[in-house]
Amino acid sequence: MSNRTYVCSVCGEVRRQPAIYYDRKGKPSRPAPLCHETEMVSLEKGYAEAATKLDAPGRVTWLRSGGLIVQEPGRRWKAAISTREIERARDQLTRHLASQ
Repeated sequence: MSNRTYVCSVCGEVRRQPAIYYDRKGKPSRPAPLCHETEMVSLEKGYAEAATKLDAPGRVTWLRSGGLIVQEPGRRWKAAISTREIERARDQLTRHLASQ
């Protein structure tokens, strides 16, 4: 069971959907909510933290730029929007995947 945070890729609205249960295959018990007749994008913890720090147009820009996040000191997450932040996010992701 988990609470999920969703964001609309069209308008940037953030919505929470509580109590989603997963079956043994990892499928959720209910589909993602709809906004503007499209499924909203599900966000994990760090991504949800980064998205809630942005306004709605900022979230749309962030999603269109790839939806990457940068880990700041102290386990804080920031949305990567600029070219420099996107490169830093990709470097962090590469290092994280290589360490596993």
